[in-house]
Amino acid sequence: MRRLPRLFVAVLAAISAFPIGASAQEAGPPPVRLTLLSQTAWNSSYDPVRGRELVLAVRAENLGSVPIGELALGVTLYARVRSRTAYQESLQSDPGLVIDAETLLREGTLEPGEPRDFTISFPLDSPGISPENSGVYPLKIDLRSGFASAASLRTPVVFLVREPEEPLTLSWTFVLDHPIQFGPDEVFTTTDLEQAIAPGGSLAAQIDTLHELATQPPSPRVDVVVTPLLLIQLDRMRDGYVILDEGQRRVVPPGEGIAGQAADAIEKLRAIARTPTVRIGTVPFAVPEIPSLLSSGLARDLETQMQRGRETVQDVLGVVPSGTVLRPPGAA
Repeated sequence: MRRLPRLFVAVLAAISAFPIGASAQEAGPPPVRLTLLSQTAWNSSYDPVRGRELVLAVRAENLGSVPIGELALGVTLYARVRSRTAYQESLQSDPGLVIDAETLLREGTLEPGEPRDFTISFPLDSPGISPENSGVYPLKIDLRSGFASAASLRTPVVFLVREPEEPLTLSWTFVLDHPIQFGPDEVFTTTDLEQAIAPGGSLAAQIDTLHELATQPPSPRVDVVVTPLLLIQLDRMRDGYVILDEGQRRVVPPGEGIAGQAADAIEKLRAIARTPTVRIGTVPFAVPEIPSLLSSGLARDLETQMQRGRETVQDVLGVVPSGTVLRPPGAA
């Protein structure tokens, strides 16, 4: 259980592309990236250890070329969300009702290329926190320079009002995916995948987190789905590739730059796939939504799509994916 909260925080900070990633402002201070390093896994009104003190750690990186001064951290807690849709929206935008907020001044400056870690202690004592219903409360953290927000990140705060009667059994499923971004001539048309697998990128963070989870004890049982489209692209990048970058063709030889990162990603995925506590799932080769495939009269193509998907996973990762568990694309 000590391991799961760490994983929970790591996934929240990585994934993504993450709805919980930082968003730099177009005007004001130079661009900044915020990363969630750790967070109290859950708080409660009954547990003296996980009580009403929420403790978070964030890392700020100045991506510009000039120092950022007059630093402050803004912490905003919003009212409890009551549906999945409201939860998803809270990861993208501000919910309507603020129930608590603080501005925490920080000394010094944020220098280019010199990340700073900040620890935040935020008391969950707002009367807006329900004393009767457990729930999830959206939280936003802003790094500010004076009155301007340089970057922000969002994370859910889990608050329990009564001790669970029975332990909750969880299943962890992680889906690694990226749409096809090369043309018929095998030239990559965008740098999106390069950015995703570069150090600190969304896919790189997910793969690193899963690799740590799988290779360091204790290793909880997890399902991992790597789409065939992502594996095909990583495999082609590993062998060297050509990419259009701002309209110019750029050649990346094998083992250099992102080609080396793609090779490293595949090796880590192979190590993850070989772990006994990891079950590798699959999706149809082209990742079509199965209801759409069936309703279009293409049911006969489904088995072919599944078989090609399994073969791609086996060819690149060297393991046979589970034949009994299917991850439906788009959860449809």
